[in-house]
Amino acid sequence: MKKLAGAVYHVRGTTYFEQGLVKLIDENDSDIIACVAGTYDYEVRLWQEDDELMYECSCPVGQDGDFCKHCVATGLALLAKRAGKKQHSAMDDIRNYLETLEVDALMGIITHACKHDKRLRERLLLVARGRGNSKSAVKAWKDALNRATVTRGFIDYHEMHSFAAGIQEIIDGLGDWVSGGRAAQAIDLAEYAASKVEKLIGECDDSNGELGDLLDSIGQIHLAACRVARPDPEALAGRLLRHELGDELNTFTDAAARYADVLGEKGLAEYRRLAELEWKKIQPLSPGSSQSGRWDGNRYRITRIMETLAKQSGNVEELVAVKSRDLSLAWHFLEIAEIYRDAKNGEMAFEWAQRGLTAFPVKTDSRLRDFLIEEYLRRGAGEKATHLAWMQFKENPHLDNYIKLNDVTTKLDNWPTWRDKALAYLRNKIARAFAERGKFRFGGVEAPDQSPLVEILLWEKNVEAAWQEAQSGTCHEKLWIKLAELRAKEYPQDAITVYRRQIARLVQQTNNHSYGEAIELLKKIKPLMIRVSGASSVSDYLAELRVIFKVKRNFMKMLDQLR
Repeated sequence: MKKLAGAVYHVRGTTYFEQGLVKLIDENDSDIIACVAGTYDYEVRLWQEDDELMYECSCPVGQDGDFCKHCVATGLALLAKRAGKKQHSAMDDIRNYLETLEVDALMGIITHACKHDKRLRERLLLVARGRGNSKSAVKAWKDALNRATVTRGFIDYHEMHSFAAGIQEIIDGLGDWVSGGRAAQAIDLAEYAASKVEKLIGECDDSNGELGDLLDSIGQIHLAACRVARPDPEALAGRLLRHELGDELNTFTDAAARYADVLGEKGLAEYRRLAELEWKKIQPLSPGSSQSGRWDGNRYRITRIMETLAKQSGNVEELVAVKSRDLSLAWHFLEIAEIYRDAKNGEMAFEWAQRGLTAFPVKTDSRLRDFLIEEYLRRGAGEKATHLAWMQFKENPHLDNYIKLNDVTTKLDNWPTWRDKALAYLRNKIARAFAERGKFRFGGVEAPDQSPLVEILLWEKNVEAAWQEAQSGTCHEKLWIKLAELRAKEYPQDAITVYRRQIARLVQQTNNHSYGEAIELLKKIKPLMIRVSGASSVSDYLAELRVIFKVKRNFMKMLDQLR
């Protein structure tokens, strides 16, 4: 658990366990389920899979896939139980009790539970009202979905999981209609559900993507229902296209491909006819267009539709014609070049890439330059390849472009010359940036930022040169830590100096994540201090931290647990 959770969540989980906030609900041979109290009550499930501890929690952190404090607290509660004593499953107790009851008593328990459990009530009500004729069943399902999607105010991140789960239960019920003789009605209701869910986008915090999951379920049910009910293909083509053009969240996207077996030749022909009518309304965009970079949802959607149709036809020229309707970005030229390259038409690929560079000669898309560099090298045009690699480095003199320049010039056996030129250019750029910043800050800037240069020298495994460059100015905190790690063996005092500075910086940020990072650095600094000054120096340093940061209680707790 310590490995999965990390220091911060482990400390928090320990606190929750010690405060008695964990209630084990069910423990059996397959899993453990618990409820952990906090700002909200969250349900935790732990189980083993292939000798690994698996976990899930209904809290926001758990929904992001992290081993949260609630998982830690649950695990600690389980470990705290007396060795060898297995808790009898609570669910077994409940099941055994229910088996002794008469029907009337069971009915009483269920109806009582329905009064207090909204989701159970909705699930049973939907089944009960859906037993009649189709008309009443459709109304019952719509009513249930309408109730489930009522917001009554903004749904925040913490509420979103439960809110979406309630909607998902209603949607899952619709899936039973497909195999239950009501596939035709399921088609209409799936489209109704999609429109209801899409309208929620501005009424909730969907950071975790629950709305997308709901719409994915709706789309799958819709497709399955169409395969069973086999609606009129031409009418279906019109419905699908309207949804693709009008829906914001792409529930029915790529319909021509996904519904091809349902639409058949007749439906696909109608779909294409309708799409081409919309496509004619889209104006071409040329390089430098004022519309470049502006989001146009309608243009994006109809373009994607036409691309899908072109790919289905297998006609390369048709796909290029669609792509060339918008040449407002260098990236779009590259897309066409890649289409021709994949179609084994190297000359057209090269021509379109060159056209893109001609249209966007300065600060162009780096991927377009990369494509042309590869082509120039393949065609023996080394000088042109080197020129493009150098242009990329000059525009953005950082490690990635330095590596590209190295790759090109190494193949041409002239890297040393270009290396000197690149480093000289970078040093000059850093000096100029330092001088410019000094003009606009009172008292000047303390030191130049050597980060790009340090990063490059570390890539070259020239640790000593990287250290000297960092010492001559400053660099990003992560680079300092990397330098300390690399110098620790031969120059432990240098590493100690860096680690101490970084620990102080992290603790001053006053948040548990930073405290956790500081603790990790303390684990690295301890053996170094012992090597240099003996074990007493560690005790003195920890005592110093306790004095300086005594008001930071969470950090003090982490120090107490440091071994």
